Amino acid sequence: MGMPSSKKIKKHIPISIERVDGDGYHIFCKITVEGKKLRAIIDTGASKTVFSEKIIDTLSKVTIVQQNENIAAGIGSEAVSAKIAMIPRIYFGKKQVRLLMVGVMDISHIADQYAELGLKPFDVIIGGDILKAKQCSINYAEKVLLM
Repeated sequence: MGMPSSKKIKKHIPISIERVDGDGYHIFCKITVEGKKLRAIIDTGASKTVFSEKIIDTLSKVTIVQQNENIAAGIGSEAVSAKIAMIPRIYFGKKQVRLLMVGVMDISHIADQYAELGLKPFDVIIGGDILKAKQCSINYAEKVLLM
């Protein structure tokens, strides 16, 4: 028997791939924060992870660290005020992401658009900050986020 590999085994986080607007697709996964199971969209074009204000208000271990105006370019047609919060732990299955700074904003307008398309709304946008830090990749064939 050889020495154990120092390379970490990637966790396979289940994803769902849902059709949007004919030939487009969005990728979703489940995350857990403070025991609450949340629906998250994986957005490889988003630079930062964002939580809905509605969810942040229900979490007790979250600290709001900063209030920014007009930082949410790209989410909707107009600038939106946002806060920055520190979340102690986010779980993707058993995989843990610790001490994460996230954006916090009202994303209810996106939920309304989803409802019109017959899609279930989401609470969190997983952005490039987590995807890069954890060296994630998406396996469409197996419907998993490798993390």
